[in-house]
Amino acid sequence: MKLTTLNNKTNKLEMINSIKDNYSKQVKKFSSYIHSLGKIDFEYNDLQLYYEYLLNSGLSYTYINNLIFAIKKRVKDIFQYETDITKKYFLNEKLKQVKTLKVNSKVIDKDKLITKKEIDLLLSKASNKLHLIIDFLIFTGCRVNEITSIKLTDCKELDNYFEITILGKGDKIRIIKVSKELFNQVRFEFKSSYYLFETITHNRIDNNYISHQIEKLSRKVLHKTFSAHSFRHFFATDRIEKTKNIKGVSKYLGHSSTSITLDMYTHSELSYEDLLI
Repeated sequence: MKLTTLNNKTNKLEMINSIKDNYSKQVKKFSSYIHSLGKIDFEYNDLQLYYEYLLNSGLSYTYINNLIFAIKKRVKDIFQYETDITKKYFLNEKLKQVKTLKVNSKVIDKDKLITKKEIDLLLSKASNKLHLIIDFLIFTGCRVNEITSIKLTDCKELDNYFEITILGKGDKIRIIKVSKELFNQVRFEFKSSYYLFETITHNRIDNNYISHQIEKLSRKVLHKTFSAHSFRHFFATDRIEKTKNIKGVSKYLGHSSTSITLDMYTHSELSYEDLLI
C-alpha cells in the first residue's frame, strides 16, 4: 500500500477494497451496502449501522460473524498507517461496539438438513445396495462406521424386529432396533456371512466408500452435497419432532447427555403458527 498516513481526503472504502485476500468477497458486500446509502466512503459510525443491518437481514449468525470479522480486520489493517493516537483510540472504541454474535457451534442449521423429499429423490436413483444402506441409516440414526461394524452375532431376532448391539463412539455400547423386513433385505442383498454389510469378498465395507457414494449421488441428483451423517441428523430431528422424547432420542443416538442432543437438534425459532392463539 502506497499511503503511509491517513487524512481526511483518503478514501477508506477504496483502501480496504485494494487489499486482496480471503476476505475480498465479504468486503465487497460491505462496499455495496455503503453505496446503497448513496455514499462513496464510510464513516466509522457506519460499521455499527452495517452490523444492525445484517442482524435484520435474516442471515445466519455464523455468516454475519464472518462478514463482521472481515470488515473489522480490514479497518485495522488500514489504520496501521494512522499516526494520530487519538484517532486510533477512537477507532478501537468503535470496533469494540461492533461485536460478533454468540453462536452455538454444535447446532445443526435447519436449512442445511436433508428433507424427506430430497431423500425420496436420492432413493429413487440409488442402486439396490446403496438404497438399503441409506434406508438403514435413516431408520436407525447410526453413524456409518457403526453399521459397517455390525456382525451377524450382534443381531438378535425378536417377534417383530431385530435388536442389534452397536459399539458406538467412545466404545459405548447401545441397542438399536430394525424391522425384520429391512434386516432380511440387507442380509439377502449383501449375502451376509460374517458382517451384516459385506463386500463380495465377505469383508467389511469401507466407510469412506459409502460416504463417497452418498456424496456423489447427492451431487448428481440434488445438485448439492449431503454426507452419510445427514441421515443421522434427519433421524434425530424427525424423532424429536414426532415423539417430543428428547431423552429417549438422546439415548438411542448414543449421546453422553441430553444437553448434546438439545444443542444439536432443537431450534429456538417460533413459526408463525406457534404465535397464533
